[in-house]
Amino acid sequence: NLKPDIDWLKTKVTEEKEFGVSLLKRSNANSDGYEYSTERVESTEQYSVNIKTGGYRIGGAHSHPLKSFAIPSYGDLRWLLDCYDKANLQHRKDDAFSMIVCKSADGTINVYCLKINDIEKLRTEINAIWNDPKFSLIADEQLRLDEIHKKEADFYRLKGNDLEKTFLQKNRNFGIDLYKATDNTLNQWQKLELE
Repeated sequence: NLKPDIDWLKTKVTEEKEFGVSLLKRSNANSDGYEYSTERVESTEQYSVNIKTGGYRIGGAHSHPLKSFAIPSYGDLRWLLDCYDKANLQHRKDDAFSMIVCKSADGTINVYCLKINDIEKLRTEINAIWNDPKFSLIADEQLRLDEIHKKEADFYRLKGNDLEKTFLQKNRNFGIDLYKATDNTLNQWQKLELE
């Protein structure tokens, strides 16, 4: 169900702002299964898009703009936690995910998906960064997030070009799994792991 929306996001990776999609999961009144629907969102901001969470929503996807790093960010991990916390039923919480569509330095468009494997680890690590004295004195939440992202960008610049390895090393204790689509159909995914 997400393929048309992911294809739409792939056309946005050369833009200067983010675009997003949220996925809703509702019980199907005519069967024992579920039906899914999406909502597209266009941002006015360069490095963020307001994808709603809560209720029937189980996750979403967004594009990273032209001048950002082609890998999930702290904000993406924080949004994943928010998605989990605000889902209204446990089966929706269990499905919580965040997808990122981005263009790497070599021109390849990648689709990543974050899934939670330990919610308490994710919560602990997100809160540790958010409440770190380097950032916690910044009262405005958007400015605090911007400062965290600046430090994160500096870290990626220092580490070089292997963004996937750097992401996995940096976030190894976050209780998340990182998957990468290996084909354009979005039917094949590889779980990325450190050797």
